[in-house]
Amino acid sequence: MTRVEFCKKYDELFPAEMLKTNDVLMRVASNLSDCQEMGGNMSLNEKLNNVKKYIFDFMSVIRYEERIKKYENQEMEEFLNHLG
Repeated sequence: MTRVEFCKKYDELFPAEMLKTNDVLMRVASNLSDCQEMGGNMSLNEKLNNVKKYIFDFMSVIRYEERIKKYENQEMEEFLNHLG
């Protein structure tokens, strides 16, 4: 999942290029606070499942970006080696 796809899926207020890990963690913390206020009703489980999906999707974004960065670094290294 890309950062743009993540932002669209969750209607993030920030543009994709501005969304930082801190923003995601703040949203998780806010949702967990909401859960504390809900008590033990059915919507609590739904809310917690949504928070987990949000976390896992952002983890997917991070893994995707790491793979792209690794690939770009490898390509640059091969290019520089080719130049001599």
